[in-house]
Amino acid sequence: MRTILFLIAMLPAFSGCGPTKSTSTTVTAANSCQHDHFYETSVQIEKHPLTINDKTNTVNEVMYHCAPSFLDSKEAMYQQFGLWQTELFEKDNPHPLLVWNDVQILPQHEARFTVIATGKASPEKTYASVIVLDENGQDAITVDSGYKNLVLQHIGYLLHEKKEGDQFHQLYLKKFSPKKWEKLYGNNS
Repeated sequence: MRTILFLIAMLPAFSGCGPTKSTSTTVTAANSCQHDHFYETSVQIEKHPLTINDKTNTVNEVMYHCAPSFLDSKEAMYQQFGLWQTELFEKDNPHPLLVWNDVQILPQHEARFTVIATGKASPEKTYASVIVLDENGQDAITVDSGYKNLVLQHIGYLLHEKKEGDQFHQLYLKKFSPKKWEKLYGNNS
């Protein structure tokens, strides 16, 4: 029942996502971020330059500003799809972008997507975010994508339903920050 109410509550938040002339769209519902992880409350879509195989394309990055941690999108995708296939590293981002290829985001559709999970943590702002590409490597969050609203809703749902735990954090830290992992978990393994 909670899941159904959450999905119904999300619909108004995403219905305002339409074409805009700016490179950023913010969708804000009547709820505030103080509600328990309601990821429909503050969603922003911004253009993001993404370089893969020395080719740069501008894609939409969906930022969930109510996420308590920049790792939330990575952890939610890990819980849904298992271990990521690859990492991308950006010059201005100390944290890797984690990539899941050929995943079925939408349970009711056969379409397959590439999900790139990232986020940012700074004194000014913290958000978890995703970039979603369709089967042809095209941005699935464009205005004319038939999947845009469904993808936004379902990823918001996955973030909302993410289970708290230590498995992802240990794995992530061990791979990308081994000194921090050793300090936090080294004596416990």
